[in-house]
Amino acid sequence: MSAPINNLPRCFGWVGLGAMGFPMASQLVHKLPSSDHQLFIYDIDAAVLQQFVQLNEHATRPNITILSSPKEVAEHSVSNRELGFSGGICRTV
Repeated sequence: MSAPINNLPRCFGWVGLGAMGFPMASQLVHKLPSSDHQLFIYDIDAAVLQQFVQLNEHATRPNITILSSPKEVAEHSVSNRELGFSGGICRTV
């Protein structure tokens, strides 16, 4: 059962904007409901980070912030437990 859209956490994190991560994170940008949501991103390639922000800047949601490490992304983002995931597939960061 999925949570109602208004019960979503406000802060999300994404590490890795490669061949799979870039389009998946872009989908997240376009699926979040409002500009009061925050997406924290990190990738080892600074040019990819800038490209991601530029390609998604027309989206009014969410706000996108580039951070300097995966650790910072984890510190600013919701955990899997806050999203309601449990079991062996997902682990809390």
